[in-house]
Amino acid sequence: MKNIKNKANILLQFSLFILFAGGVFLFTQSQVKPVAVYQYSRNIPENTVIQKGDYIKTFKPKDILTKSMITNEKDINGKILTTNVYRSEYAIKNNLEDPAKLDEFAKIDLSNLRKVSIPVEMKDAVGGNLKKGDRVDLTFVKQGDSKNNDTSDSFTYAKTFMQDVLVYNVVDDGGKKYVDQTEGTQSLANEKGEVVESGSLSIVTVAVTAQQAEEIYARHKDGDIGIIGRFKESQDTGTSGYTIGEYKNIKTQESSPEN
Repeated sequence: MKNIKNKANILLQFSLFILFAGGVFLFTQSQVKPVAVYQYSRNIPENTVIQKGDYIKTFKPKDILTKSMITNEKDINGKILTTNVYRSEYAIKNNLEDPAKLDEFAKIDLSNLRKVSIPVEMKDAVGGNLKKGDRVDLTFVKQGDSKNNDTSDSFTYAKTFMQDVLVYNVVDDGGKKYVDQTEGTQSLANEKGEVVESGSLSIVTVAVTAQQAEEIYARHKDGDIGIIGRFKESQDTGTSGYTIGEYKNIKTQESSPEN
């Protein structure tokens, strides 16, 4: 009886080992099994709609793929590039967008608009969560002294002076295109197809009317301009500004030293 139990235990252990080994083998095979990915067949400029012939299908082991790599042809064919790409560069989701979603400027009349660049620090511009086509609000921030007789009181004042402004371009601190890294790793490639990192957001260029451009420059010389991000559902809201500090002519913190 004891021998029978020992044989049964040995058989059970052997069976469990076989199951474990089989599971490891199947998992390993699933990780090294080739998966279809896509590479660009030529150098292609930004804002080009990708079509068949612009890319080729290749296969790579699953375990070396990144989450951003495109593995389904529908995610590349008919999409529009948000940056320049180069021959043999792998197609990634972050560099492609639906044409209808990206072509914001094709829907508006640009004849009366101007491009104005606003120097920013990344921490004051939605933490760098910006890209071309986004809509933002502009806030004027000023620190100063209010003189009343022989006394002088300091104050800090903030007021949203322009809303629903269209972002035309974003530039990093190296003078190159800025790529938003806040929602996952994105990449740029140089002429050799080598991946290069984007610097910190340094300049935001907006599309505004000539009169708005004058106001932006005047406010920039007199104080600071902050960038406020908007949600897709955001609606314009009237504000009276907010003041911190001692200012004799202000009775509430919602009064404006501009008035």
